[in-house]
Amino acid sequence: MALTISNSLIYLGHLNLNFYWCDGFTDQSFIALSSALPQSLQALHLNFGMGSLLTDNSLKSLAHVLSTRSIYVNALHLEFLNDNLTDKALVDLAKAISNPSIQSLNLNFGFCKNLTDESLIALATAIHSHSTLKSLRLDFKECQQLTGNSLLALATAIRTLSLQSLDLIFTSCKNLTEQALADLMIAIPVSIPSLNLDFSQIEGITDKVLENLATVISSPEKHLQSLRLSLIGCKNLTDQSFEHFATAVPTQSLLKSLDLDFSASGLTHESVENLAAALYSAPKLAHLQYLSLYFNDISRGKYTESPTVYSGQKAMERVMEEHYLFIERAELGFRY
Repeated sequence: MALTISNSLIYLGHLNLNFYWCDGFTDQSFIALSSALPQSLQALHLNFGMGSLLTDNSLKSLAHVLSTRSIYVNALHLEFLNDNLTDKALVDLAKAISNPSIQSLNLNFGFCKNLTDESLIALATAIHSHSTLKSLRLDFKECQQLTGNSLLALATAIRTLSLQSLDLIFTSCKNLTEQALADLMIAIPVSIPSLNLDFSQIEGITDKVLENLATVISSPEKHLQSLRLSLIGCKNLTDQSFEHFATAVPTQSLLKSLDLDFSASGLTHESVENLAAALYSAPKLAHLQYLSLYFNDISRGKYTESPTVYSGQKAMERVMEEHYLFIERAELGFRY
């Protein structure tokens, strides 16, 4: 694919290009694009799907341009779903994003199977230096070589940041350890308004991890407005830890959006009943506008009745009918 760059980019402030379906996009085209980025650029969003032919050379060229031409973007969103990339490219990128101007950083390198802890540690080191960073989203789903060392570095990086939103997507990163996950939960900044965590299909997600998250959420200094937690297929969770979590959620009086998915996890309908009881007795949640709860394919536990009369499901439906009539949108999932 040949790419022609116009000279009119010289005054460009925001650039958003989506090449997700462009299978023939090559390093040559990407390097031409990178070299044309103007110093006036404030926001850069580039999206490339798994069909592109990009290699480390593309990210290296972008990193070189950002670091040598004094392009101080305040918003950087890069999506490279490409298994040609290696640690070398991300280490170079990490060096380039060390400038303090970035306030919003969104990096999606999901399915990049060659990435290891070296990439995450380099990025975490760069993120740690960003005292002005307000929004952070990292998506490394299916990056199977990542271990707990990546999360420990990330925990150190985010602990002191004044983030407004934090999104961490590590679905099916199966080598993440319980201790690293638990440490990461404790490191979540207490003042953060928006939190999105997806650690589905990970054996390291245990009661200890969920209880640490519950402790953070229930902090008096916490002012969550949006909470999304996806722990699909986490079989090592039990009703005991979820009871602590369910009690912590209603303490957030400013909560506007609550999105939980514990489908196919180790929980039973006892957990659903506990959450329903906690929500029902929490009139403080007057700001709640969106509620999404999915508990598909969980055990009936101590309930031996027909699935249509599971106590947990009935309790949650009662919450919806009698207590949260002001919710603008609600989704409940109970597939058996």
